Amino acid sequence: MAHIFNIYFTYNSSMHNAIVSVRKTNFFTEYTLTNIDEELLRFLPGNKILSTGPGHFIFQNSDSVNSSLLMEEIIRAVSEHVQVIS
Repeated sequence: MAHIFNIYFTYNSSMHNAIVSVRKTNFFTEYTLTNIDEELLRFLPGNKILSTGPGHFIFQNSDSVNSSLLMEEIIRAVSEHVQVIS
């Protein structure tokens, strides 16, 4: 069964949201962001976040060019949601 949820986060003093779908593998959990503002996507390394364990979330393919503040806000929102449902 697919797990899908909404997240809400603030970036540049504006509220944003995204739909997150979850896929579990033997090695990690993959969170895919959809329905996110196209303008925000250009500041991200992509739309996938990986988690290898509780509290450990990273954007797939991230580097120093991407907006760390935006990535932190999105990861915080995903992490908070995951903690609430655990």
